[in-house]
Amino acid sequence: MKTVTLLWLALLFLRLNLFAQLTINGTITAPDGSTPTLAHVAITPISAFSSGKSALATTNGKFRLTVDKAGYYKIWISAPNAKSISIPTILGEKDKSVTLSVALTSIRLISSPTQPIIKVEGSTMQPMTPEPDGTFSFVATATADTLAYQLYEVDMDGHSHNGTQSDFFVYDGGGDYYSVLRTKPGEQVKIIFDPKKMFQSPEQAMPKVKWDKAHAYLSKLFEIYERLEREKAQMIACQRAKAANPELTNFSYDHSAFIKELETIQNTPSERLEIRQFAALMRFNLLPLEKQTKAEVQPLLSLIPVSSPMWGWNSSVIGTIGYLFSENQPDTAIQILTEFKEKNPERSVQCDALFGLGMLSRGNKEKLRSIYNEFKTNYADLPMAKFALKEFNPDKAIQIGNPVPEFELKLLTGETVSRTSMLGKYYLIDFWAVWCGPCVADMPKLHEAYEKYKGKKGFEILSLSFDGSPNDVEKFRAAKFKMPWLHAFIEKGFNSDLAKRFEVTGIPKPILVDDKGTIIATDMDLRGTNLDNTLAKHLDTPKN
Repeated sequence: MKTVTLLWLALLFLRLNLFAQLTINGTITAPDGSTPTLAHVAITPISAFSSGKSALATTNGKFRLTVDKAGYYKIWISAPNAKSISIPTILGEKDKSVTLSVALTSIRLISSPTQPIIKVEGSTMQPMTPEPDGTFSFVATATADTLAYQLYEVDMDGHSHNGTQSDFFVYDGGGDYYSVLRTKPGEQVKIIFDPKKMFQSPEQAMPKVKWDKAHAYLSKLFEIYERLEREKAQMIACQRAKAANPELTNFSYDHSAFIKELETIQNTPSERLEIRQFAALMRFNLLPLEKQTKAEVQPLLSLIPVSSPMWGWNSSVIGTIGYLFSENQPDTAIQILTEFKEKNPERSVQCDALFGLGMLSRGNKEKLRSIYNEFKTNYADLPMAKFALKEFNPDKAIQIGNPVPEFELKLLTGETVSRTSMLGKYYLIDFWAVWCGPCVADMPKLHEAYEKYKGKKGFEILSLSFDGSPNDVEKFRAAKFKMPWLHAFIEKGFNSDLAKRFEVTGIPKPILVDDKGTIIATDMDLRGTNLDNTLAKHLDTPKN
């Protein structure tokens, strides 16, 4: 009898587990309307940056995905010669089986690529050679019986892609594919890229995502998400154009029309709540930095509870919220971040909230060590944690009370500046770049501070550029902000020895040094309105 009872319980347990599993059945159509002979599909948590190696291959355009519980997910779909997509997905407790059909579009080929870049697996990136017939070529030496390569600088979205010469394709784990050629070791292989052979969807065509009737609203989430990705791609294209054409220095991409559309959706009560929340979050993400204010945060927090998984779609916003309140309401910032940390079910959201709390704990070594240990114990597998473990390492060199590392730099004006030459002065080291949005957003406050405190206790600013060349700095200063202080260009940027000594993993990275060469403030204490408060604390007091 006991054996029968145990067997019955085991079967019941199995049945419950099978019953709890949610299934998504779908179909994929290639950009030209055909069934793709190869495609990859994956479902991940919403915080994932790519499908990873877990993607399932399909050769008939059909797929079946399963998850063990309801929640917020991303579905990733890719195929050779197609633009890979990620689909916002919300599955409820009552969902058992849902259906989805996807029609992909082609990669958005640059209309007249000037010089595609090729990367043969195992080699460095190299430019391809333009040919008279409009194709591009590259000669590589095969080292095995196959040769795999990808192309760059061929599409408007900045992705790597397979080429037009392939015997077969191999998925790269990130949404793109390698073209693979069958070769012989030692063979000289001429690779041809012919843009005319790449099928092109109409310029404004969007991938089509159609859910079953019960989940039709998710198609609108995808439309918003895809539009956002397009806006970002166009912004990147604008930045590239500015870098290549100095006369476009004052040109910027205008997101205002799409931001207005999102605002309308956000404020329309008849819209489904998830759509309003999603639109609100994406809108805040698109706002220029100077418009990401506390006034914008309040309706966001009212519409989306801190406990909602929705924040996982853009958890970096949480750090921005913490920063905005840290300037004048640090207690409120700590309260909001703590609520995100304790109430939100998404680990990526918890991680971003904990990072914000770490930034607010600068100077408190005991608290910082506790936060560092929590990252190490609970979040070490997340991308943000890898950054945090470097940033909040209690034994790191760049922290209050430590001597500033040795440095000797040649200024753009030709003189040399060093740790020794700056002794006797208070100075602000500012790691930055013209392409860094937060760096540029801090410029007005930096100028105000320089005008107010220049010369007090010898106060000076030393800006260290991580740009492509010193000319980028000169153009910026001529067209945007004068920055009338000391400047040096740091060759190799983040990969330089100086960046390693100063533990620069992100910019802006401001460091305030006193007249004895000791670090007295860093990071958040030196940004926004906090900058003036910190400088006043150290420079408006009598010199000992």
